Amino acid sequence: MINYLNDTEYASKTLFDALKSEFHRLENLKAELLSKKDRLKHLQWDFSTYDQIEDYNELQLQHKFVTMAKFAQDANIPKLEQDISDLKTSIINKELSYQAIGMSILQIAKQGISKVYGNPAHCPDGRILTTQSLKNVIWQARNQSIHHEEGNYNNNVKNCFSD
Repeated sequence: MINYLNDTEYASKTLFDALKSEFHRLENLKAELLSKKDRLKHLQWDFSTYDQIEDYNELQLQHKFVTMAKFAQDANIPKLEQDISDLKTSIINKELSYQAIGMSILQIAKQGISKVYGNPAHCPDGRILTTQSLKNVIWQARNQSIHHEEGNYNNNVKNCFSD
């Protein structure tokens, strides 16, 4: 099994990296947007509550407004929101590609079991994930991914993922 894992390591890592990169990009963009929105909200609050301070003057008020407006312009929040919307649409559009990549990862793992052990009955269980052995999760997940479009899963697949 070690030889098989070494031989397929590059392909597997490349596939996992492809899955993760777009999702990390989206999360970073969301965090940036929230940070800028929070800062803008604070500046808007600071500007809108100026009249609650007894000794304010027009110059201070003008400075608060200019600071808020400059930040809003520099942050380019509408563009960030559009970027997030575009990225979400892109991820949805790429769903079939992501499914194919996931299916490829599972196929590599399943082929390792088949090549080294012949079938799952001869393969060690591996770690237990909740109530299922790792080998069973790999085998059944691969079967589920292959037959996903049909939506008609065999009992082994159903039993594996019903727990």
